[in-house]
Amino acid sequence: MMLPTTRYQYSCKKPLMASKMVVISGKAASSIKPRASARGASIAFGGTAAEYFPWLDFGGRVGRNKSIVREVIPGGRYVYPAIASQKDETAAAVEKAVDQVARHAGFETKAGL
Repeated sequence: MMLPTTRYQYSCKKPLMASKMVVISGKAASSIKPRASARGASIAFGGTAAEYFPWLDFGGRVGRNKSIVREVIPGGRYVYPAIASQKDETAAAVEKAVDQVARHAGFETKAGL
């Protein structure tokens, strides 16, 4: 039996965390990328396009002699709060995707199990 060739992805045009960011050039917001593999999923941000993104999100000291200070917020300002705010929707989407794959593979499923 062949597995479906369609990929299960979210259909958001713009990630929620990017929509909550203060935008000047948009490089930090556009650096947010979802990643997926057979072993799990993650969110990548920053990189060479916006090396300052972790500082924007979590705060700290940067610049010459660490002279530029942004209040440290251990839980972050954008990424983790956005993930937490979408917890129920994410769980429902994962449950739906697993149910679809299981049904396609010939398993019977029961809601809530």
